[in-house]
Amino acid sequence: MAMPASKITDAWGSHYGPQADIVRGTNAYEFPGKKYGSSAHKDVINDGCIGCHMNLRPGQAGVGLEIGGHSFRIAGSDTLNLYACVSCHRDIQQEPGTTVFAIIAQEDYDQNGKKEPIQIEVKGLLDKFVNSSGTGLLQRTNPPLYGRDGSLMASKSDAVIPVNEVGALYNYRMIVDDRSMGIHNTKYVIQVLYDSLQALDPQFDVSRRPQ
Repeated sequence: MAMPASKITDAWGSHYGPQADIVRGTNAYEFPGKKYGSSAHKDVINDGCIGCHMNLRPGQAGVGLEIGGHSFRIAGSDTLNLYACVSCHRDIQQEPGTTVFAIIAQEDYDQNGKKEPIQIEVKGLLDKFVNSSGTGLLQRTNPPLYGRDGSLMASKSDAVIPVNEVGALYNYRMIVDDRSMGIHNTKYVIQVLYDSLQALDPQFDVSRRPQ
């Protein structure tokens, strides 16, 4: 629903724990008239979150290491726990020089002229909302919802933010807080981001939106 800008604070949104919702493909703001789908992750991982996040690497004990096991971490400072994924993605690799999975997206979703790993494509889409240049769509609303430094604006304005902008803001924060950059559920994340970008900019090209 529409709401005054002054009601949007750091505590507003999906409350920093949206991972299960993202995996299941639910509870983002879904725009009227749009259809939403999901990846297979919610159906093929028998033990839920721990099936990937507590997966042990060969020779690894259950505790005390940077990634895998009881660390619950997929990514360390410079290494991914690829063993969390190989039962389904047998040839999965780490993108050189990064801590993202080398899974190339089906489309150039961020529309920068090249198909990149999914997480980099999602990062490119998130930059369209908020970026370090201060040109993101959520930085150019009236009043601005994010500042040029990338922080949520604390506004005292009673200006009413339209429902589509509120929905787009909610979705942006939800997907940032998920922290998987699309890996948990690529299809749903791309659909939600595309619809949110179109809500903020009716000229945004949605022809690459997954169906």
